[in-house]
Amino acid sequence: MTTMTILRGKSTSTSIILWTCLAYLCASIQADTQNINVSINPSGETTVRTGQNLTILCSVGVPLKTCRVEVPQERSVILEPNQPSEDGIGWYGSSLDAGQCGVFIAQIKEKHDGIFKCSLTPKNARYESYNTLRIIVAKPPVMPELMVFPGRRGERQNYEKGETLKVSCRVKAGRPVANVSIFFGDEQIGLEEKPIVYNYNNDSYVIQNATRVLSWTDNGKVLRCDATHLALDRPLSAKQQISVLYAPQPQPTIERFGFVIGQPGTVNVTVQANPRPQFMWRIDDDKVDEGQFDESNRIRSSRAVELGKGYWEITLNIDSVQKSDTEKKYVLLVNNELGSTEYQIVLSTSTEPAGGSSTRTIGESSDTESAGRYSRSEVDSSASAARRARAKMNFSQLFKRNKDKVSGTDTDTVRTVVTVDDEKIQTSDAPQAVTLNSANPAVGEGGLVYAELDLTQQKNVAPRRIDDDATEYAEIIYTKPEAEEAANAANK
Repeated sequence: MTTMTILRGKSTSTSIILWTCLAYLCASIQADTQNINVSINPSGETTVRTGQNLTILCSVGVPLKTCRVEVPQERSVILEPNQPSEDGIGWYGSSLDAGQCGVFIAQIKEKHDGIFKCSLTPKNARYESYNTLRIIVAKPPVMPELMVFPGRRGERQNYEKGETLKVSCRVKAGRPVANVSIFFGDEQIGLEEKPIVYNYNNDSYVIQNATRVLSWTDNGKVLRCDATHLALDRPLSAKQQISVLYAPQPQPTIERFGFVIGQPGTVNVTVQANPRPQFMWRIDDDKVDEGQFDESNRIRSSRAVELGKGYWEITLNIDSVQKSDTEKKYVLLVNNELGSTEYQIVLSTSTEPAGGSSTRTIGESSDTESAGRYSRSEVDSSASAARRARAKMNFSQLFKRNKDKVSGTDTDTVRTVVTVDDEKIQTSDAPQAVTLNSANPAVGEGGLVYAELDLTQQKNVAPRRIDDDATEYAEIIYTKPEAEEAANAANK
């Protein structure tokens, strides 16, 4: 016991005596000496696979007398530097004087799962100080169990558009618990749901839930549950394909281009529907079922072919395209148990315009080079073999009269390049003659004269023709010759 007296000036007042318990101070110092703080690395817990090696280092700030370690399911071992290892367990660290006590485990075994303990005795202490570490030896999980809840039809695989798909995936026996992910197609779902973990008998399992509102585009997608784990080289997966039922999906007007008069043509249409729908064509007032011909026996529908995942293709085949075929109204009626849809189809001999969409495609034909050339002069192939084109031409604009007449006749001699519809019959550079077969052509209504132009009488001309006919018909505005006009005036 220590007494301290404090004198203030010359005062002889009572001294203030402070008592300090030396016994308490000594006890504290002894406790600190015997309970040294031991650090351990790694700390808390560490997870390793069987067969891997593991090093653990315990250390204090004072020199050590002894280093003792306890590996789960192994005997307690006292370690020293430069000591040979036994049973794959040996010294690890700098030195005892540096305050280090470490162990090297060459090969982790499944039995090493548990609590590791290192006990250190400082040189000037009679008692050990220690720290612990939880060693988790990874144990792989079993195959995931994927559960899909029934839809309104009471089925676990077929669902209707707009239903909510409910999924649960359970993974058992993993140590530690496995990481579970649910995918629908390429999209991960259930991210908003936290996994539920259960632990029992030093084992565990985890459950992951997910929901998804189904669209018709989800039809045919694969639902997949993946379990990843340290003890696995690759994920374990459970899969199930989902079928979404929906009515035939609408499309804008379908335009098909490039049909050629007189050549075969096909109309391909692809629709999306599930389950399989029924198909029927309506061509004006004529109805054509799958695999059947129309009333003319020229147009036939194929049977619909399944392309997969709710896509169906049906074809309308025309044996020889006629002008009237491009003027008809085509409607494809498609229906299944969930609804029906009508598709409008337009056929054209024109080429597809730039920027055409997927619904504006070129119709198949055996001669696409001529596509679009018969937009105004097309005729049905059921007519006579000699196809004839009629075009209206202004005589004063298209023909230039030669002031010199052909001797001995009233036939005018003209030279020009005659255009029939969109096809130009080109002549050589030298002036050529076109002969009017009628000397006094008949005048029709509005001063129109019908004359037969025999283009084959031109010499050295190789015109590019639309068909094999040698004669072309043209409607010509006739202008009377000056002499004829003078004679008519005299008769009046």
